[in-house]
Amino acid sequence: MLISESYTTQDVSEAEEAMSRVFRLGQVRETSNPFVFSQRVVGDERANFAEFLLSAETELAGEISNVVAIGHRRAGSYRLTSNGREVNTDGPFLVGPGEARSWSKGMEVLMVNLDLPQLAVYAGLERGSARVHYRFDHFAPVSPEAALRWSSTVDYCQRVFNDPAMLSNDLIRHAAIDVVFAVALNSFRISFPQMGSEPSGKALPSSVRRAQSFIEDNAALPISIVDVAAAARLSVRGLQAAFQRTLGMTPQTYVRSVRLSAVHADLLVVSAGEVTVAEIARRWGFHHLGRFAREYRAEFGELPSDTLRR
Repeated sequence: MLISESYTTQDVSEAEEAMSRVFRLGQVRETSNPFVFSQRVVGDERANFAEFLLSAETELAGEISNVVAIGHRRAGSYRLTSNGREVNTDGPFLVGPGEARSWSKGMEVLMVNLDLPQLAVYAGLERGSARVHYRFDHFAPVSPEAALRWSSTVDYCQRVFNDPAMLSNDLIRHAAIDVVFAVALNSFRISFPQMGSEPSGKALPSSVRRAQSFIEDNAALPISIVDVAAAARLSVRGLQAAFQRTLGMTPQTYVRSVRLSAVHADLLVVSAGEVTVAEIARRWGFHHLGRFAREYRAEFGELPSDTLRR
């Protein structure tokens, strides 16, 4: 289900109701006048980007449930505690499920909210686990380089989500969220104890063949790496390792290759003037047209516009 909503109010109770749609039990404990609250949320059930603006000096309390939230303070003063522990909000910061309280003035903050069960499945936990147990050791990224990598990923994916055409394109949206999940797991110390360790040994070629068949049969659908791993009967990490060992590429690269071939096939059967290259490219999940054209030329030895003019 797509989420795209904006809300501005000067009423405290309306602000609480709006926050509760993102975080459970949003509550304004104390505030001053003039009170102006704005909230914009875009995304879907896997991940969403929530921007909050608060003009007044305000204390908030709430409960985060089944979500890992990674925040970015854009402006103003903002002090935050998570389950009673102080969080440094000078850079990207992680807030796990539980009680959160904040004290702010002139605040602008972006929260990237990742569905915890979906993130766990992406990390390799079996789909449908009754309860997801998580662990993280620090609120901050693992290194300054990780912080920069996460911030640049957020800037890119937020631009995708803020474009209505891209947000509603299932292929583009799912691919962007997969990137967010991957970078979040690599940038912050998030783990799922019930996963245990990844089995060792070489993956069976049949597993890779199952993954290839699934990708080729479903390339027009918004499949994620979790879906491909399930079809291959591997964990996400196992799938990635198997593809690198046997094909020398990532599963995501293979998906892009299959979709590039689909674009090529479509361009061969339509006439110039009937449809544009951009329309076909976006149909197959390519929204960065410059990068798409470079990849297409590397794959087929010509620009997509040349194929269309044949």
